[in-house]
Amino acid sequence: ALACGLLMALYSYGLLGAFGYMPVALAVITFYTYPILVAATGWISGREAFHPQHAIALVAAFAGLVLALDIWGTRPHAIGVALATMAACGLTVLLMVSAKVRGDSDSRPITLHMLVTTTVTYLVVSAVLGNFALPHTVPGWIGFVGTSITYTYSVVFMFVALSMIGPLRTSLTMNIEPVITVVLGYLILAQRLNLLQVFGIATVL
Repeated sequence: ALACGLLMALYSYGLLGAFGYMPVALAVITFYTYPILVAATGWISGREAFHPQHAIALVAAFAGLVLALDIWGTRPHAIGVALATMAACGLTVLLMVSAKVRGDSDSRPITLHMLVTTTVTYLVVSAVLGNFALPHTVPGWIGFVGTSITYTYSVVFMFVALSMIGPLRTSLTMNIEPVITVVLGYLILAQRLNLLQVFGIATVL
């Protein structure tokens, strides 16, 4: 479980690091190849039975994300693609391995151990690099604390879901995450949606 925390730190860094090299939407769509990787790993290893409807759902969901995230006109960056791909592979391995680590036990203590390792890893790296910066404004602190709390709970719930429905169904359900981001951007930030994005959202759903 502690070693799985290193995988969590690795995939988190890969995704966030990719944002520094290319548009967020392009980094996210690269990262969200992981449901397909999880499915392929499960099928090849024999842990998941192959069902055509799952394969169709995975392809349709990915195509919907491509439309919903509106990546047209964006340009990939080699380092950004490498980091986002590393994140996708890291999360794939994490989902598959953590299921083995958990066995039939409660996922929450194992998730706690993973989060501890991830936190310690980032604290050590930040101390060595000396580039850790705290917020200087009230909205900054709200965002800093708020994302820490919501991310922690989301990770806990993700692994609870993993213990209930398995890696394939969990990763397939996680396709809803970027869709919710797009919808919240429309509702809260007044971002505009084109018809292709609306069709993409409907396809994922």
